[in-house]
Amino acid sequence: WRTYKAQEVSQWRNFQILERHGLRFQLLNMIGKGGFSEVWEAYDLQECCRVALKIHAIREDMHPVQRENYVKLALRESDLHRKLRHSRIVTNYNRIAISSSEFASVLEYCPG
Repeated sequence: WRTYKAQEVSQWRNFQILERHGLRFQLLNMIGKGGFSEVWEAYDLQECCRVALKIHAIREDMHPVQRENYVKLALRESDLHRKLRHSRIVTNYNRIAISSSEFASVLEYCPG
């Protein structure tokens, strides 16, 4: 129920297809939401498969130092995750820029 409520107020609820700059993902349903990111089930229109997109948004109200630290931590997390290979850890396929203040990690989708 909380995820449904979060999806209803998400900035992405009406932005169903990410196609700027050659992006190719159709957002389907929100899977989860944290303090600084949202995870969406999405469909990769090029590879014809489901993926999970972890969308990181840098909020306008963040102090510049806080923004810089957040970006460093999020990029570090993504880089470390991309190096991991384990049967019980979802694969991090790629990282994409959405705008100057938003980017996403393209992850393996695991239903259920």
